Amino acid sequence: MYNLKKNALAAGILAATSMTVFAQSHVHVASCGHDELTNPIINQLGQKRFSAAIAKKAAPFADGAVRTTNFQAAADNFIDVIVYVHPSYIEDLSQPLRFDDNNRPIENGAQFMHNRVQEQFDKVNAAFETNNINARYRVAYIHLLDVELPELGNTDALYDEFGEIAQCTTGDWLDFAPEFCNTPVYQDAYRLFSQSGADTFHYLRTGRDSGSNIVGLGGFFSGSVTYDDYATNMAGMIASGDDQWNIDKYLEQYGSVTIHEVGHVLGANHPNEDVDGKGHQAHFCGELSPDSSLKKQTVMASGDVHLFFSDPAIEVQGEACGITGVADNSDAVRTNAPLLASVADKVAVSSNVEFTQDSMIVDSGSGKHTLRLQRTGDLSQPVSVNLMAIDNTAWELRDFHFGWKEATFATGEAYADVEFTALERDGKHTDTQFAVKMMYATAGSVSTEQMQVNIQSTDLPVVGNVSLAQSAYTVAENAGSVTLTINRTNGMDGEAVVSVTTRNQTAIAGTDFTAIDTILTFADGQESATVTVNITNNSTYQGSRTFAVDIAPVTEGLTSGATTATVTITDDEVSPGTGGSDGGSGSDSGSSGGTFSFFTLAFGLLLAARRKLMA
Repeated sequence: MYNLKKNALAAGILAATSMTVFAQSHVHVASCGHDELTNPIINQLGQKRFSAAIAKKAAPFADGAVRTTNFQAAADNFIDVIVYVHPSYIEDLSQPLRFDDNNRPIENGAQFMHNRVQEQFDKVNAAFETNNINARYRVAYIHLLDVELPELGNTDALYDEFGEIAQCTTGDWLDFAPEFCNTPVYQDAYRLFSQSGADTFHYLRTGRDSGSNIVGLGGFFSGSVTYDDYATNMAGMIASGDDQWNIDKYLEQYGSVTIHEVGHVLGANHPNEDVDGKGHQAHFCGELSPDSSLKKQTVMASGDVHLFFSDPAIEVQGEACGITGVADNSDAVRTNAPLLASVADKVAVSSNVEFTQDSMIVDSGSGKHTLRLQRTGDLSQPVSVNLMAIDNTAWELRDFHFGWKEATFATGEAYADVEFTALERDGKHTDTQFAVKMMYATAGSVSTEQMQVNIQSTDLPVVGNVSLAQSAYTVAENAGSVTLTINRTNGMDGEAVVSVTTRNQTAIAGTDFTAIDTILTFADGQESATVTVNITNNSTYQGSRTFAVDIAPVTEGLTSGATTATVTITDDEVSPGTGGSDGGSGSDSGSSGGTFSFFTLAFGLLLAARRKLMA
């Protein structure tokens, strides 16, 4: 049945029309591999938050709220979510498993974490749009929640982890006052939840062997959890040599677990789990394969998952994917999503946070440094701000360590400091740069301007100087080609790239030689390289003619000496109008004079004979 178990702590949908709350939890069927689970505390939390949402809405939503065709979410229809991330998740995502075209790790800790959070929410919103749900998920704030992880193999501890987070971080624990909530970790999380005006929470960490294969949890009107198995799965796929198609397919599926759990948060159920009698359960529609009796499944089921909730308005292969009163999860989600968006309000603070400087310069390996933020405007409320580094030529964990940062301004404070570390880098390297970006604030607004951090290399490479070995070359027309040598001196660290182009003079490209416009790469330590130009052999005498070869450094810091060489092509044909065994070299001046005298004497004799006849 289920390849991956998706247990839910969700209660049944609570009917908004009657204002009656049914605090029931899902009881999972053992034959499908689920564990039976009830959690009355989570149900009470859901009831409390649901009642608060109903009270805040001027006009309660009827079950099966009116569909929208072109949704433009109003400010009060955004579900603000505080995302709690376990610090170990960032460490797991920092493993250099995949690399981009520049051999830079794609897995980059905090940056990659944020990408995956955003991808989950984008897919939730895509499912909302498909089902015409008048609300959208968005990140209100991201906080590193360093709670103790459950012991491996203990499923009950896994549920407890989710239950404690649901109680302690939302502030609803105040009614129950469990002792485990009175810790700095949870009190800090509750403070941020309240400041950010979050309507719900999402907890994210790496999946571990809990003994149950649970990949997500969700509690009605409370919050959701995703146990991301990326680090384990990707390492295994790469180790086993999976092709890129399989890797891409795995990455595309990311987010379906979160959509499933958000469905439970908003009252959607599994197939055949209609706990409130309203048909709020998943449905199967469309053929799984041609002529198959098996059906495709919605995101609330497992297997061939479609990223929508069961809905009679959605069809797959001509078959409705929900039947009102029988299987229509979207009815519940459309009703509850706008309600959830009204549970909490963000603290209204007219203030703005910005960097105190546009850039800073540090030395490679120089250790810890501090950048400063300044808050202007209303300082009457505490504010926390998220910051993240953006890789450029400097990379996280190679050139610096920044991670996911949080700057906190206490009441009345105008400045806050954030630390980062400039790491020692092995080998010679050029100066590098990264940026720091403010992401989210619990109140007020943050600047969109990024701060640039320049890391000066303390072991700069010497890339050297390139020069043409000769300034002039001569080649016979029938030689076929000419080879020019380029030398690299005064340093050979790293690669050095040089552009090489030909230029017409009296020799013309296409007629006398083949033009080139290329780059030449010197490997690390390589002293010289050659480039060859093809020469055209024709049957017409043209005499000697020339073309130029120019080189120019491309690599930053590479200098140059002689950058132009002239190539002379000598002809192999005989000059027209010349002859003789000497190849048309011509006679000496004396021979030329004798020939002229003979013709002069003959002309004189003819002229004398003519005069005699006329006499």
